[in-house]
Amino acid sequence: MRTRMGGVDMEWVARAVWTLGIVTIVLFLTAGLGLFVSLHPTRYTSSKTPSNLGWDFARVSFQTRDGVTISGWYIPRAAGSEPRRVVMVLHRYPYT
Repeated sequence: MRTRMGGVDMEWVARAVWTLGIVTIVLFLTAGLGLFVSLHPTRYTSSKTPSNLGWDFARVSFQTRDGVTISGWYIPRAAGSEPRRVVMVLHRYPYT
């Protein structure tokens, strides 16, 4: 027997509230996971170097004032080419 209050089926109301609560929780968990993944992406490590492209390069590193070591490659321009200034920053994230 269904419980009615003022013509409203209370069993239906209870199911609707539970369903809405579960949908809300799933949405918050999905949004939270998406936020976490976007702020903490998987790091990418490659064994390739500029020499794989036939380029000369030198490994360089710098120590910042706060003690952090930043390392990278210095790739000189090809002899006889027009000088240009280029800085490439790749921070071990796959799609940046």
